[in-house]
Amino acid sequence: MSSVMEKLSQKIEEMLSKITSQRQEIESLQLEIASLKAQNEAKDTQISNLYEEIANKDRGFEDLFAKIDEGLHGESSSPANQQTSFFSDESLDSNNNQGL
Repeated sequence: MSSVMEKLSQKIEEMLSKITSQRQEIESLQLEIASLKAQNEAKDTQISNLYEEIANKDRGFEDLFAKIDEGLHGESSSPANQQTSFFSDESLDSNNNQGL
């Protein structure tokens, strides 16, 4: 009977040791998850800022092209004759006809 009690006690100790080890591993993994979530949020913020920066630069280019277009076609021309874009279909077609 003593041998059975010793074996049972040994098995219980092994199980408690495994449980403790697994709890520590779970804690470690939870900390890693929290760290990765924080890194992910930081990257999302960084990506969002980059998209915003690109959009601002696009708006700047659009404004610049509008000013160039306005300078090329003059402010006094009628609205029907004004092109809406610096790279209009009409100017592209004439470039294609010239072998560009």
